[in-house]
Amino acid sequence: MARVFAAVLAGALGVTLAACTPDAEPERRDPAVFAEIDVPPELAPQEAVVDQVGIVPAASGLPWIVSGVRTTPGGVPEGVVWTLGESGAVAGEPAVLDLPGVVRDLAAAGGAARTVLAGSTGEDGRTAGFLLTSADRVAWEPVRLPPEIVDVPLTHVAETGGTVVALGVDADARAVRGVLVPTSGDPVPLVLPDGAGEPTVEGVAGRGETWVAVVSWDDEVGDDVVVTYRSADSGTTWTTSDLPGDAPRVAGAATTATGFVLTGSVREAGLGGPVTDAAAWFWEPGDGDAWEYLDFRRDDAGTDDQSTGLSAPAVGGDDLAAVYWGDELSASSLVVEVEPGHIASQGMSDDNGGIGFGGPSAWDPDERAVRAVLAGDGGAYVTELRDGRWRRLATLAMPRRWFRPTEVDAGDGALVARRAEVSTAGDGWRRWVSSAVYTVDGRALVETSADVPWTGEDLALVRSVAGDGSEVTVTFGWEEGENAVTVRSWFRPAGGGWTEGSGWPSSGHAEIHDVRAVDGGWVAVGVRADSPEGASVRHAAAWRSEDGLVWTLDDGFEGGDGRSSARHVCLLADGRPWVLGTVVDGDREVDASWVGESTGWERAVIDAEEAFEVDGCVQGDGDARPLLQVQVDGRSELRGTTDGTSFELVGATGRGETFGRVVRVAEGYAAVGTVVASGVERSVLWLSADAEEWQQLVLPTPEPGGEGTVHPDGSDAVVTLAGEGGVRAWRVGDVAQLVDAG
Repeated sequence: MARVFAAVLAGALGVTLAACTPDAEPERRDPAVFAEIDVPPELAPQEAVVDQVGIVPAASGLPWIVSGVRTTPGGVPEGVVWTLGESGAVAGEPAVLDLPGVVRDLAAAGGAARTVLAGSTGEDGRTAGFLLTSADRVAWEPVRLPPEIVDVPLTHVAETGGTVVALGVDADARAVRGVLVPTSGDPVPLVLPDGAGEPTVEGVAGRGETWVAVVSWDDEVGDDVVVTYRSADSGTTWTTSDLPGDAPRVAGAATTATGFVLTGSVREAGLGGPVTDAAAWFWEPGDGDAWEYLDFRRDDAGTDDQSTGLSAPAVGGDDLAAVYWGDELSASSLVVEVEPGHIASQGMSDDNGGIGFGGPSAWDPDERAVRAVLAGDGGAYVTELRDGRWRRLATLAMPRRWFRPTEVDAGDGALVARRAEVSTAGDGWRRWVSSAVYTVDGRALVETSADVPWTGEDLALVRSVAGDGSEVTVTFGWEEGENAVTVRSWFRPAGGGWTEGSGWPSSGHAEIHDVRAVDGGWVAVGVRADSPEGASVRHAAAWRSEDGLVWTLDDGFEGGDGRSSARHVCLLADGRPWVLGTVVDGDREVDASWVGESTGWERAVIDAEEAFEVDGCVQGDGDARPLLQVQVDGRSELRGTTDGTSFELVGATGRGETFGRVVRVAEGYAAVGTVVASGVERSVLWLSADAEEWQQLVLPTPEPGGEGTVHPDGSDAVVTLAGEGGVRAWRVGDVAQLVDAG
């Protein structure tokens, strides 16, 4: 058959602290430890946020529906379902699902026989899966799940002929479990064969008694391994096979008229290193175990540094649809596989509805059109691609304003926050992002940006203070009236005023990710490129300044010929600058470090023997060595170093426990993180006197997770936690005494 793809390119005294014990549920703590800080109303969310979206097409008189997780201003995430009229417009207010606690996951599927919603909720820190079914898409009935999977968050669901399969990953992040709900009889628990590492479910689809599931396994070594699971007996037994293509990634699965299709991407060679290109795989029962591989490689692939891919597929009759995304692409098209491996375009359009992000889609076979529900910072919409052009059918959420504290300190408990404002006109919208300084005045967070030197939009900012009290601030972003990313810097001596620096690139592209005072001046690190577009490879770069005012590109700092970046800079105990970033090594990106020597920079790969994710470095002082902060095997580790290239373990969390950025507070260490144990997830404040033994305080918030920051204020700490419901902040007094109490 002809395979048709519709595409759009589009974070108190006298209490006892819990020690870090793996798999032990953190105890609740006296909330008096945390003095809540009022966040100004203008910084709270002003619009509802919608994500976790899904779309189910009309069938046998049943209407189109759209599902999603909606968070209203000041509220918690809830599951909702919109009904669409014949024109695609929303028919009234969405129905709110009767679910306990906070909704975390939501997926939808269905046909004429049954419609189903699967997901997970969190209440009092505990996660539970749920499954709801409906015969009319109005009334939803819960399915009693087998006891073996009641704590499994269900993330993917499929339906065929009234039979339903829902899958998720268990609380230990080691096994894929789920449930099969037949048209009659009790639900049956499912367990897929184990793989190596941590699994992530990527898709599930079924036709008759044949089911296909796709799981990627992360064993922390090399690329994730994508495994397809097939069952011909309704999940009683499963066989496995790999997918063709280099480092495949799968976004979803669907059934065709005769078999199954997967969509996603594969790795290809780009101008500066590995990139991804859109791909699809087909399999029909009776054709053996092999998947037919279709590469959507662009004609100009390999000549730029851009990645592309396909979102989850949707099927209507003989047609397939998937949202086609690209780093720099902004056109939409309809393409047809006219013969195996050959793709022909069916029209192009520069009109993508101002969306620029992907989402699930579904075919309307009667109208020869595809409808997609798209969600992101630009809002949430139902759109339709017809005759090669997109048009918006319904608005589910407006573009959102947001306020997020960053990890950048501004001194004495003050912090730098990024905030986004939005203006709308008709179907269009414009958002601008700026950075501002906020400090704690009594019990309130207030803006104190009158003394800051920067102006402009979309500014990212880094800052460093030297031992003598002088400081440097560097920004990069889109300056008013400029059609390029601009780097600017300012210096001020202790107690003095700001003076703007010079020496930054006047053309091309540059980003500054960190800055640090070093012996004899300052070092800033980031990336540079010949242009801001994907056709130019971005390389790791460092700049030096003796006085904080005049900056010079350090030509001796390099990351090789391929794509590279420099993200963090700290000082070794002997004062040498130590930089962390990434470089391309063969066909993969790896973590690397640079150490500043008298003769230049020495670069080394630091995860050659094992795979981990570098979070950054923690500055040492006195007898305390600087630390490498990494994520490995589901936990956080801190590793000490004296030379920037070899490391030994200093401290670690248990499995299921993580740190955010670790900072120095009152000669100790602190971080916001999460603890997941015995089915309970908590947001916690981690504290340690020596980075070896860690204790935890449970943050008093109904919405665990999110992005947290810690900002030292003398012996106290200002703690923030940002989630979809907004930002919460607290002051924690006398951190050193709290650690001693533990």
